[in-house]
Amino acid sequence: MGEPMRLEGWHVVVFLALVLMAVAVVAVVFIARWILQMAKGRTDGEGSGP
Repeated sequence: MGEPMRLEGWHVVVFLALVLMAVAVVAVVFIARWILQMAKGRTDGEGSGP
């Protein structure tokens, strides 16, 4: 433990990239599930839903 924890430029970039990737994956999955739900509801019954 010679040198203290210091955030260098590329550490920040890599960390932000990983966070953005995780957020993007969650968003894609959420949107895909929402679209599938909308399509399923549309094919189930036209006048049954709000």
